[in-house]
Amino acid sequence: MTNKEIIDPYIQSGLLADCVSYQFSKVKDKAVKQFKDDFINDLIVYLYSYDPEKVLDAHLNNHMNALITSIIIKQLWSNTSPFYTKYRKFMDRSDDITTEIEETYGE
Repeated sequence: MTNKEIIDPYIQSGLLADCVSYQFSKVKDKAVKQFKDDFINDLIVYLYSYDPEKVLDAHLNNHMNALITSIIIKQLWSNTSPFYTKYRKFMDRSDDITTEIEETYGE
C-alpha cells in the first residue's frame, strides 16, 4: 500500500481535519489560526512523503491516530518545523516590521 492509499481515508472521513482543529483550538494567537487550511494542506503533503514503512506499520498496528497527532503537534509547536518557518516566523517578522513602521511614522 502507498502512503496515499493509507492516508486518504483519514482525510475523507474528516479525522485529519478534526485532529488539526483540536490542536489549533489550543493556539492562543489568532493570527496563527488563520493558517489552519494551509496547515492541513501542508500536512497532507508531508504525510504523503513520510517514511512509507512507518506509515504502513502505524496503519497495520492501528496507530495512525497517534502518528498523525504526533506529526501535527511537532509541526504546530516546534520552532524548527516547516510550519514555523513558513508561517509563524514570517508573522513574527511581519509584526516587528509593522511595529517599527508605526514607531517611525506614528501610526
